[in-house]
Amino acid sequence: MDSELRSILETLLAKVDAMDGRLDTIDRRLDIIAAHVHQIDMRLDRMEKRQDQMDARLDAMGSRLDLMDSRFDRMDSRFDRMDYRFDLLQTEVREGFLSISDRFTTFDIRMRSLEERMSRMETASVARFDRIDSELKELRADMGATKAGFASLNGRVDGLADDMRQRFRGLNERMAAMEQRLAA
Repeated sequence: MDSELRSILETLLAKVDAMDGRLDTIDRRLDIIAAHVHQIDMRLDRMEKRQDQMDARLDAMGSRLDLMDSRFDRMDSRFDRMDYRFDLLQTEVREGFLSISDRFTTFDIRMRSLEERMSRMETASVARFDRIDSELKELRADMGATKAGFASLNGRVDGLADDMRQRFRGLNERMAAMEQRLAA
C-alpha cells in the first residue's frame, strides 16, 4: 500500500511539475503580449504627436489665410479709392480711362485666376482632411479589434485559471482522503 501511495504521489508531483511548466509558458506569452501592448502604446504616442504637428500646420495655414484676407480688404479699399478717382478723371480724360479700364480687366483676370487657385487649394485641403479622417477611422477600427482580441485572450486565461483551481482543489481533496486512509 505504501508503494502504491508513493506511486500516486510521484504521478501527482509529475503532473504538478508539468502544470508549472505550462504556467511558465503562459507567463512568457503574457510577457510577449505586454511588449506588443507597449509597442502599440508607443505608436499611438507617435501618432498623437503627428496629429499635434498637423494641427499646428493647420493653425499656421489659418493664420496665413487671415493675413491674406486682411490684404484683400486693404486692396479692396484701395480699389474703392481708385474707382472714385477714376470717376472724377473720366469727365476730363476719356483716353486715360480706357487705359485704366484695360488695367482693371487684366486685374480682374488675375483675381479670377487667383480665386481659381485658392479654390483648387481649398479642394486639395479638403481631400487631405478627408483622407486623414478616413485613416483615423481605420485606426480606431483596428484599435477596437485589438481590444476585442485582448478581451478574448483575458477570457481564455481566466478560464484556464478556473480550470487549474478546480484541478488543484480536487487534488487537495484526494490527498486529504489518502492521508486519512493512511492514518486509519
